[in-house]
Amino acid sequence: MPRINNADISGSGFTGILAGCLDNATISSCHVTGAVVGTYKVGGLVGSAASGVITDSSATCSVTGTDSYTYVGGLVGHNSICEISRSYSAGEVKGLRSYCGGLIGYNYRSNITNCYSSCDVGATAVDSTCIGGLAGYNSSIRKIKYCYSTGNVTGHSYVGGITGENCGEITYCYTSCKITGDFDSPIWGVSVSGTCNASYYLSDNS
Repeated sequence: MPRINNADISGSGFTGILAGCLDNATISSCHVTGAVVGTYKVGGLVGSAASGVITDSSATCSVTGTDSYTYVGGLVGHNSICEISRSYSAGEVKGLRSYCGGLIGYNYRSNITNCYSSCDVGATAVDSTCIGGLAGYNSSIRKIKYCYSTGNVTGHSYVGGITGENCGEITYCYTSCKITGDFDSPIWGVSVSGTCNASYYLSDNS
């Protein structure tokens, strides 16, 4: 299986260890480790993914985004109409202000299935928002299903164990993330027309 170990990547926008941008393509059974730093749309595996498929892949790394609207994720920074399944991220995700997630920073109309993140996720700005253990933001139409997240999630507002902001559907998921924020919730930080079905928060006493 394709593997990149101990990478050290620095860039501006659209930065990832395997690819800065994935467009109408498939990534399967790819695994990366190392560190990646960029301004926005920064991911451990891929910075920005559009109209493709990512499956059976992983990123174990430190991911840092420095722009105000960061879109930074442990696996993918910005995900748009790209199906992701049977994949995971581990390590840490650090952003400046918004859209930071353990697996995906910003998820737009994409199904996420059978995935997990154990990343610690945090944003440093005092007005940081949309910080999630799995996804910083999840849009309408599609589902996050059969997924889970662990680790520490830290931000100011809209901080959640699965998503920071949820406008879609979360089904059969769980989180045991430790959440720290002024406006936070175990599953999602805020929901705008989103739904949650058969999904749970596991506390230390569970």
